[in-house]
Amino acid sequence: MRSKAFALLISLLFVVGLSYFFHVPFVFGLLFLFLWPVVGMLITADDYMPGGWENPDGTTKTPWGRFLVFVALAGAVGAIIVLFPQLRVYGL
Repeated sequence: MRSKAFALLISLLFVVGLSYFFHVPFVFGLLFLFLWPVVGMLITADDYMPGGWENPDGTTKTPWGRFLVFVALAGAVGAIIVLFPQLRVYGL
């Protein structure tokens, strides 16, 4: 529980810091947080396949469920950005 709360706090500080220092609206910082793992999982997808770097003996299950969760979250934030354009201006 503490690690999830810590990760949420770090994510919140990242979005606020991105908005404060680079004047990026909050929703785009949130979109970046959800797209970063998607891109990382796509780049390293072959490592999780049987015989790959992370799965040399083929016993580990591939993380496609986590990938789909992040794609769905990024799609939801993208839809919010498109459907509610007034949110694009909120930031520090």
